Amino acid sequence: MGQPVIEVENLSKSYRLGQIGARTLREEVSNIWGRVSTKRANKIPGDKETAKNHNELFWALQNVSFTLEQGEVLGLIGKNGAGKSTLLKILSRITEPTNGIARLRGRVASLLEVGTGFHPDLTGKENIYLNGAILGMTRKEVSQRFEEIVDFSEVGPFIDTPVKRYSSGMYVRLAFAVAAHLEPEILLVDEVLAVGDIAFQKKCLGKIGEVSRGEGRSIIFVSHNLSSIKALCPRVLLMDDGELACDTDPVSAIQEYHQRLSKKEQGVRKTTGNRFQKVYLTDESDSQLAMVHGDQKVLLNFDIVVENSSSLNLGFTIFNDEDIGILSSCALDSIEKLPVGQHTLRLALPTDLLPSGAYRIEGALWDPYQVYEQSDHLARFNVVTENTLEMSGFKPKGLVMFKSAWKLQ
Repeated sequence: MGQPVIEVENLSKSYRLGQIGARTLREEVSNIWGRVSTKRANKIPGDKETAKNHNELFWALQNVSFTLEQGEVLGLIGKNGAGKSTLLKILSRITEPTNGIARLRGRVASLLEVGTGFHPDLTGKENIYLNGAILGMTRKEVSQRFEEIVDFSEVGPFIDTPVKRYSSGMYVRLAFAVAAHLEPEILLVDEVLAVGDIAFQKKCLGKIGEVSRGEGRSIIFVSHNLSSIKALCPRVLLMDDGELACDTDPVSAIQEYHQRLSKKEQGVRKTTGNRFQKVYLTDESDSQLAMVHGDQKVLLNFDIVVENSSSLNLGFTIFNDEDIGILSSCALDSIEKLPVGQHTLRLALPTDLLPSGAYRIEGALWDPYQVYEQSDHLARFNVVTENTLEMSGFKPKGLVMFKSAWKLQ
């Protein structure tokens, strides 16, 4: 086996609040204007608090290390602000690390945000050739792939139009087509694909699998769509507060991701106002459940605290372990005006509709005038369906199940 195409050793990136020189031009202009506005708003000379904030270090990345082999597809997940985009900007040579080393062996194409690598005043056609030149390709090499790029991007009628007149979806379609077809050895794709329509997203995901398996290119794929991560990436890095939390298979990484989100959510739960106190599942004898059998009668319980008496609405959604919403319910204007105090609301949960797997519940509590609480992780549970269908080794592909009684005609 040859050398890895990417080697990252103890990579760290810090920003000093108020510092100039560590951002892109757009970020610098915004930062300078923000400091001018702050200075105008705070005319007190020698403001120690302002000085302290401007000298404070923020570590976007801390001691991150990993390698990527040729032809490998690596998923990168984590909540917003975890350090994913900073890592990709360093790998793309957009910004420099504070400490550590990132070695890349091969040409790199990046899709980090809408418009990356395009000149707004040039046409789509001119930008295709410009990107090819940046990657070190000859005009003849780009011409050989030009029609394929245009066909894939679906922007043919507008290929001679300046890209500044493109919609964000057109921008992304052309940018991805260029990056995927001009044969870089390394492809970095951030959440930018979420801008496109569903059909084109599927087309892009199929192309990512094709270029990694068939053409041996290495890909780092960042997405909040965990089902795409699970389908495309045999290996996943989980970033958390700038650190590499784990480097493992997609199922284990996604489970760790949910567990960390759940702990953080519990740590910032509201302590005042109308709120959820506890959400849990019970059987008919009021025994709490963490594991549910598909044919079991289950009650979903919401313990809530009412400090401001009002007519409350309660809604929730059940997500599977790929973060796909499976079931939703809203109790609109069906909850009486509750007096101040603690109350338990419960309903029967149709767990017979859920295939075997892990699930989480997110929910919200509100009245006509305000949202009191909205939480992504109110509770977690597992469903085990013991039936002849799954025992036979056949796994249903549907998101929900229902029992059907067949009649012979």
